[in-house]
Amino acid sequence: EEALGVVKAEQVESIAKEALATVELSTSEKSSLIESVVKTIQDREEKAVYPWMQAEKWAQLNKGMTPDEVVAVLGPPTLNDPSLHKRIDTVYTYVGRRVATNEKTTGIVRFYKGVVVEIEVPAL
Repeated sequence: EEALGVVKAEQVESIAKEALATVELSTSEKSSLIESVVKTIQDREEKAVYPWMQAEKWAQLNKGMTPDEVVAVLGPPTLNDPSLHKRIDTVYTYVGRRVATNEKTTGIVRFYKGVVVEIEVPAL
């Protein structure tokens, strides 16, 4: 994943530089434009690959929701595991990496008797 992230970042930067070569801008304007283009592309990629990685979506979750309601808000979990804990039946785990920083982030939703009992919001 790290190598792929570096390759994608390099490709985006080379495409942006090539496009800017045809435009008359000062060096600082080109630099800020490249950064803006890269950030926009990274944000779009993150939304496509990890749709659950938005704080607004996690804010919509509440205790008492069903698994179907959670999936409707966040999308399917990365992992859907049974729990050995006697007060937890199922654990939905959402794992991914921030595209811009390559930092791993994890969110967890725990269910008991078919409803949400605990939510661990990822660091977004």
